[in-house]
Amino acid sequence: MHHATSRFTESTELCADSIESHPSIPLIFAESTYQVDQDQKDALVSSSPAYTRRGRCNLKKASIDIEGKVTCSIIDSWEGAAVLDTKWCLAKSHEPSPHSGVLGIADATGCLNLMKLTTEDSQFHLSPWKVWQMNDEGALCLSLDWSDRGPNEMATDAKLILSQSNGTLCMVPSLNSESSLKDEMQVWRAHDYEAWIAAWDCWSNGNVVWSGGDDLSLKGWDMRMTIQSGSRDPTFTCKRGFDGGITSIQSHPHRPHYWAL
Repeated sequence: MHHATSRFTESTELCADSIESHPSIPLIFAESTYQVDQDQKDALVSSSPAYTRRGRCNLKKASIDIEGKVTCSIIDSWEGAAVLDTKWCLAKSHEPSPHSGVLGIADATGCLNLMKLTTEDSQFHLSPWKVWQMNDEGALCLSLDWSDRGPNEMATDAKLILSQSNGTLCMVPSLNSESSLKDEMQVWRAHDYEAWIAAWDCWSNGNVVWSGGDDLSLKGWDMRMTIQSGSRDPTFTCKRGFDGGITSIQSHPHRPHYWAL
């Protein structure tokens, strides 16, 4: 077995949740973290004190010198609720525009924060664009994925899939739609417990999603199938070999029908 050699190590200060390299800009990546803080005031009067989840998303740039030494620096930072996942979307960013992609930040308040990657004085910045409230139940947004992550994809728009702690999946059919989010969004119960992960099959033209959850189930979904009474039938369900639940899924970008779990 081959072992990877670490070329750079540093503390992220808070608990690390996600690292996402920019798909087309070398050495630029987003690092996301979270922390759970106990409310000391509530702790004095309650045996079950409230907890606050805070987080940070750092936009970082890596540098490699002539000797191969790696260093990383923070070039911008966003602070808010705990960050559970991030994903880059490049829809429309290949056209003349003031941004170089959109970073989706899924947080613990049930929001998806959309940040444009902009440039000012030759320096990259995360500029707030939209905030989508994905649920009104206090559920955490656990993971997200964009449908434009396929091989050689140059999309003018992208679909969103997002998983939540109440076991539901949410699909938004257009990043750039001007319609009401509630009118556009499709929501259905996918798992009995936390839906830890959802990802597009990057070879399906935005039609097929896989998801995994704390109910030890791997499921497939076809977006062309209708939702009835908040329910959508999975194309398959697999529970073999997932004793610890399913926390991460990725469609192979170069070979169709291959997935990493």
